[in-house]
Amino acid sequence: SIKASMDNSALLRQGWKTLWTNPFYWTRNAIKSFQDIGKTIGGKNVVDEVILTIFKSPNSFTAEDIVEIACHGGILITQRVFEEILNAGAKPSGPGEFTMRAFLNKKIDLTQAEAIQDLISAKNKFALKAASNQLQGCLSNEIKSFQKVLIDIAAILEVSLDFPEEGLDAIETKSLIDNMKNILNSMQKLSDTFEDGKVIKDGVSICIVGSVNVGKSSLMNAILKKDRAIVTDISGRYVFSIWKDGIDIQIARSFDFGQTWTTIVPALGAGTLPQIVTDSSGRYVFAIWVDGTDIQTARSSDFGQTWSASTNLGGGLVPQIVTDNSGRYVFAIWD
Repeated sequence: SIKASMDNSALLRQGWKTLWTNPFYWTRNAIKSFQDIGKTIGGKNVVDEVILTIFKSPNSFTAEDIVEIACHGGILITQRVFEEILNAGAKPSGPGEFTMRAFLNKKIDLTQAEAIQDLISAKNKFALKAASNQLQGCLSNEIKSFQKVLIDIAAILEVSLDFPEEGLDAIETKSLIDNMKNILNSMQKLSDTFEDGKVIKDGVSICIVGSVNVGKSSLMNAILKKDRAIVTDISGRYVFSIWKDGIDIQIARSFDFGQTWTTIVPALGAGTLPQIVTDSSGRYVFAIWVDGTDIQTARSSDFGQTWSASTNLGGGLVPQIVTDNSGRYVFAIWD
């Protein structure tokens, strides 16, 4: 869908103001003939049939008058509708502009504005839930509760300073101290959740360490439930990655410690459960995978630039391949 803020004077001059007569406006030929909206959008050529939904101030997300145009989901259709709206005088919004307007119009606070980006970029269900809770104002409400308690404490202290003759008896003093301790403890607990929240949002980086060809890639694939492996020569300069892409086995290589990558074309062939190994220099590289019920293997002797035709080793599953530091001796096993 496409959102348009109705503070745009050019759109208002073209008659879009009449949209506000109905909370929900629908027309079978909305882009074909916007006669009751003003000047025809799209000329005589039908672009699409759309639904227009009206969000009137101050109840919209940004607290401004907004119209949302729901067109069909094709990229070309959306682009054409967008072009016609721009031709009518609208301006494209900048990144995060609607969120910024909502913040400036006090519809959301800064923590909720940040939560919108966290919601969009969430990588797992826990990050999604945390961002949703923050967007609903859970963090904001907790901070506001701290502010209220602190303001109450500050007011009592100011009164005692302005009117010292009234004074604070021992019971009131103890209660005040207890309240301050409680609020400090609560604030510290909230602060302590920062690291947990960072892990939920960004995840954790782990390193699987072990000798050459002991099954590090197999362990990684078992954890991630993906068919992917990566190996390097002893210096780390030459890096090779193998994975399942659709039905094909793809290999990519890097000659600069993994900074830039080149995918080998064509793919090695169709298959699953790929594994890859290299000798200590990175010159000799060996791949193994399953094609249907057969074990296939291929080799490269020029740092992964070109590959031999695959060799069928026979029927089997879950293959593993290892080589020595020279690349002269290569061993394959499978179930």
